[in-house]
Amino acid sequence: MKKFSRLSQYRESKGISQIELAKKMGVTQQCISSWQTGRTIPKPHQMKLLSGILEVPMDELFYEEFNKR
Repeated sequence: MKKFSRLSQYRESKGISQIELAKKMGVTQQCISSWQTGRTIPKPHQMKLLSGILEVPMDELFYEEFNKR
C-alpha cells in the first residue's frame, strides 16, 4: 500500500484536518484516512471535489495513482 502523502501534505498546508475535509466532502474521517494511506482511492467525482477544495490540479494531487504501471 502506498501512502498518498501528497493528499495529506496539501490538506495540512491548507490547515484542514481530516475531520474538516471529511465534512466538506460528505464522507467519514476514516474515508479520508484510507485515501491518505492508500487503502482505498477516491472515486473520480471525489477526486474532482478534493482538487477544488485543496486548490490543486487532480493530476498533481493523484500523480501516483494516475501513473501506475
